[in-house]
Amino acid sequence: MPVRDELWLDDVLDCVGPSGTFLGERSTRANVRAGEWRLSDFGVQGSWDAWRTEGATRSLDSAREHVDEILESQVSLPYADDVAAALRDLELRAAASA
Repeated sequence: MPVRDELWLDDVLDCVGPSGTFLGERSTRANVRAGEWRLSDFGVQGSWDAWRTEGATRSLDSAREHVDEILESQVSLPYADDVAAALRDLELRAAASA
């Protein structure tokens, strides 16, 4: 993400205050449309009704599904022979002490 002095929203945040929202500000819209900000594809980015229509999935459940997909596609690289031997030795020692 680019960082430049003109992209900081200090003035806007000072203007809207601690309980305000900067989402309706022109600078926010301009930066979103210019692709300066990354909008997350995690969760539902719509209304309450859209969330309910899509099954009202909890964020934690969505995160777990996403992690499961990543782990299923994970390809582990093989260890070097000396590392694999050391790991086998550790496993045998752990099993013997259990």
